[in-house]
Amino acid sequence: MDGSRKALHIAMIGFSLGTGRLPSAWMVGACVVAFLFNLLILNRLGGQIFMRQQDRARGFALGILMYPAILTLLYMIFWQTPIFALVGWCAMAFGDGFGGLIGRKFGQKTWAWSPAKSYIGTGAFWLLGSLATLLWLALFPKELFLTADWTTWFFIVLAVMAVSAWVESLPGLIDDNFSVPLVAALSAWLLFQLSNQPVPNNWPTNSLVALVLIAALMGAAVWARKISTSGSLVGGAIALGLWLGFSWLGLGALFLFFWAGSLASHFGKKQKATWGLDQENEGTRSIRHALANGGVAGLAGWLGWFVPEWNQVLAIVAIGALSAALADTFSSEFGVLYGKKFVHVLRFSSLKRGVDGAISLEGSLAGVAGALSMAGLWYLLQPQGLGWVLVGLAGIFGTWFDSVLGISLQKSGYMTNDTVNFANTAISGALFGFIASLI
Repeated sequence: MDGSRKALHIAMIGFSLGTGRLPSAWMVGACVVAFLFNLLILNRLGGQIFMRQQDRARGFALGILMYPAILTLLYMIFWQTPIFALVGWCAMAFGDGFGGLIGRKFGQKTWAWSPAKSYIGTGAFWLLGSLATLLWLALFPKELFLTADWTTWFFIVLAVMAVSAWVESLPGLIDDNFSVPLVAALSAWLLFQLSNQPVPNNWPTNSLVALVLIAALMGAAVWARKISTSGSLVGGAIALGLWLGFSWLGLGALFLFFWAGSLASHFGKKQKATWGLDQENEGTRSIRHALANGGVAGLAGWLGWFVPEWNQVLAIVAIGALSAALADTFSSEFGVLYGKKFVHVLRFSSLKRGVDGAISLEGSLAGVAGALSMAGLWYLLQPQGLGWVLVGLAGIFGTWFDSVLGISLQKSGYMTNDTVNFANTAISGALFGFIASLI
């Protein structure tokens, strides 16, 4: 029955043929109709046969609802440039479809971070997803592809499918029918933008000093067992991006987050251990921690270097994301130690210490202190403008939003702690970056 479900999953791509031929309003309308059909009618027509066992247990299939819902969102976001929504649809239909079919049948060795995902399934996602997408795109009018030639789109598709295949292998991203098309569409848009940019050759002043400092602190962090060797390499790439994009502001913000956050995690370690609330692996961070907390900031830094006209807004995104990460770390690490009364973040009913979504006055104040420390760093280095205010607000918002995700999607099993942290930094940074673009 899983094969039938995946076959239907792939076959739905046929409805995408209207892209570029019909107005975007029609595509959005069709996706809305599909969502309502799946929500209200499909089960009455025997749609349960396409549900997985866990879907039947909870009475609905999240993926079946997510499929048209995310397409509705993408065609609205890319109203004027629906090619990116189409690429997202192809990644979901072809990549996830073929990857799932082949992975379940032939997959033996699985990824360490996700035992449900196999090497061969991920490989099939990339290879067959890329081939099928390229063949499918050949059916569409040339006007859909904007100013890029076919060679450019060839490499965009290969890169997008690689990123999407990796994302599909990660646990705790709500649902593949949400994460895969969203990441694919945004990646395609980003790569298209970068394809029109010259490769930068301008390095900030004192770059040699910064590189030596980055290398020294990477080594110190590994020596102090604050991060694994592989994690430090990823952290180094994040640090380099922040340096190239935002000079000492970016590098200083990353160092503030890492060392202040590490000290907060280590503070009261014995007491946390007695409660069973200490950090895993004795507080040593790894690749996933580096990406979950610093990935958004690092990406914003690299983009700020490649696309200088985006630099000011991306600086808010990057430092705002790190502000949210630091505020959340302070809130959770100090809150669990000094909190007197813990309540539900939304309903304010009593909860136990350390429960996802539980907040305390003391923890909230610690979170505000973390946000203000990042805002203070911004003000110290760039006192002009309101950037420091937005960075502080991003951190305060992140403290609250992380708890909301924890009590809802993480508690329900749709997200992990790492994906909650990534989503929190991404949304906090992007929200206040968007506000900065309006000021």
